[in-house]
Amino acid sequence: LKLEYNQKALSTLLELSALAPTDAKIYYNIGLLYDQLGDTVNAQLAYKKSLELKPDYEAAYLNRANAYTDIGDFHAAIEDYNKAIVLQPENADIYCLRGQSKSTLENYQEAIHDFNEAIALSPDDAISYSSRALCKYLLKDQEGARADWMKAGSLGYARAYDFLDGFGLLAF
Repeated sequence: LKLEYNQKALSTLLELSALAPTDAKIYYNIGLLYDQLGDTVNAQLAYKKSLELKPDYEAAYLNRANAYTDIGDFHAAIEDYNKAIVLQPENADIYCLRGQSKSTLENYQEAIHDFNEAIALSPDDAISYSSRALCKYLLKDQEGARADWMKAGSLGYARAYDFLDGFGLLAF
């Protein structure tokens, strides 16, 4: 039912885009629907069109970056996260997402910097603590990793204790 609804909505938005070809929000929403339908390539094209029409559209950069991560293009994702941060520097989630992309590329120190920014903006963000913990662990900072996973667990992220146990840091 949801698939059918999304396909109808997409069809409607595509018709609207012909009637209002300069409306960036229409293309942004087309991108969202393509994302939900699993069509990353067309989602990226729609976000690109949205950004051509409205170059300061932070949400379009953010969603296009997420689409890039879905296909494993972390360098392109980081470029879009960079642009989104310029437009919305107080958004902790963007720093966390950029940090995760950097971590995937094994740029652990840069990733830690992003997780530090995310935590400074949102001190109760358990995912940022857990993500930073993994980077610290991979950089052989077991004490720092343990402290971050303990903090993530105390913030309600139960998987943090699984990481502590799995990496042998629970009774460190």
